[in-house]
Amino acid sequence: MLDILYLINPWWENKPSKIGIKREKYLELIRECLPRNQAVLLVGSRRVGKTTLLYQSVNTLLKEKGVPPTNILYILLDHPKFAGVSISEIVEKFRQEHGLPRSEKIYVFCDEVQYGKNWEQEVKAMYDTENIKFFLSGSASTLITQKTGFLSGRFVKIKVEPLDFSEFLLFRDNTVGKGESYLYKKLFLDYLNTGGYPEYVLSPSPQY
Repeated sequence: MLDILYLINPWWENKPSKIGIKREKYLELIRECLPRNQAVLLVGSRRVGKTTLLYQSVNTLLKEKGVPPTNILYILLDHPKFAGVSISEIVEKFRQEHGLPRSEKIYVFCDEVQYGKNWEQEVKAMYDTENIKFFLSGSASTLITQKTGFLSGRFVKIKVEPLDFSEFLLFRDNTVGKGESYLYKKLFLDYLNTGGYPEYVLSPSPQY
């Protein structure tokens, strides 16, 4: 398990992680949630950019908030190595590896949380008894919403949508001058034809 955890938590060894293009409207919402105890729950369809936002949030903790790298745990719960393993087991392994007592605050990012074994009960139990700030993401929005009864009052939900037009221009690196607003028509048609899934906007292909 530890080999995978080190692979997906490169900051433990002071290695850079992929940050991608920042979507500030979501990052600002996440920043506003940092002082609160509530978990942050990102929901949205697959490939909409939730994982990238989680990694960007890790970067915010490291660069802006000065959180020690070894106090941040990212878990990719749809990875085969974590099949049938509870979140609490992974967190315990993480604390053991870095010598972190339960009283010390840690930040736990659970990506594709719906794959976690009894994830909603696990998160509730640790939220209530340990010093943990949770960040959760999930693609099965309806299923996740149905299971958040255990977390009533303990989370803030943020819905991640595909890129809007202004984000599309940012991802395409299109800057339109004030005297060239006529260019927006062609760019908007391009946006309507391409859609707003980040990976496809950056690297269009008929196969995708």
